[in-house]
Amino acid sequence: MTTVEKNDMFAKEYLDIEDIAKLYGLCYNRASMLLRDIKRKITMIQGKELRVTLRGKIHTQDYLDWRESQEVG
Repeated sequence: MTTVEKNDMFAKEYLDIEDIAKLYGLCYNRASMLLRDIKRKITMIQGKELRVTLRGKIHTQDYLDWRESQEVG
């Protein structure tokens, strides 16, 4: 993935399963499982509300917040 592709992806309001698949080099099914896991960790473990509650999508800032918490923890 190029820097331009990554910048375009994170310029959107939300990421979808295809974006997660590209970021992590996963197939669609694995990316879907990862996205559900990320959303579960945000809501259940961190106790936060998601900004977007659409299936197969996560608000870009929710993803970035989760990613930052993974790097710290």
